[in-house]
Amino acid sequence: AGTPFANHGHMDTGTFVLDADGVRWSVDLGAEGYHPLEARGMDIWGRTQQSVRWDVFRYNNSSHSTLTVNGEKQRVNASGTIVRFSDREEFPHTVMDLGPVYAGQLSAARRGFALLPDRRVLIQDEVTAGEGAARVRWAMTTPAEVTGPAPGRALLEQSGKQMLFEVLSPAGTAVETFSTDPPNEWDSPNPGKRQVGFHVDLEPGASATLTVLLTPGTVMASAATPPMLRPLAEWDPAEPTGNSE
Repeated sequence: AGTPFANHGHMDTGTFVLDADGVRWSVDLGAEGYHPLEARGMDIWGRTQQSVRWDVFRYNNSSHSTLTVNGEKQRVNASGTIVRFSDREEFPHTVMDLGPVYAGQLSAARRGFALLPDRRVLIQDEVTAGEGAARVRWAMTTPAEVTGPAPGRALLEQSGKQMLFEVLSPAGTAVETFSTDPPNEWDSPNPGKRQVGFHVDLEPGASATLTVLLTPGTVMASAATPPMLRPLAEWDPAEPTGNSE
């Protein structure tokens, strides 16, 4: 959660890092060195919405494992907050309100992370467009090779390990890969990194639930049943999510 306005902050509200089977699957690209940027005469210390700081790829949300709406940047002076957390063994999870950092782009945005009993990871976003249409890009930054992207799924592979990436909702969503090549001459290269994700288009005022299931290779054979999906408001700490029949 948090805010881009924090000292040395990035527009990374909602992002996540994920390890499974001894491998890191979702990564942060890290910091961009300040000195080379300052040597170019860039005022990287400004923290207004229009500051050149946010034109640095590693500093804005398009490089992180979070949402980007209509290609726009997150709101600098806004914060995402954790609104629910549970460490109960049956269904450990957290839910964040990301709405303020997408003000003017979405009228509402919440993101939940859950660790399922069989070691799968469920990530669920509930978003609502504002007065205008919203093209929402869901992305995860990864060092893994992405093979067979197709409607609803892709296979991630690295270091002899695998992870299944599935979009449970909206059903049939086309999985894509996005480049992390530097978009500007001042950006550092990001060798061996890419993003996997998808787009969802919303009409003004429309809502959608974006649900991603990440299954480590070591549990693929035993985790064939999709989890039951429920709204984030029903992620009750006392009532764990079960499997669908």
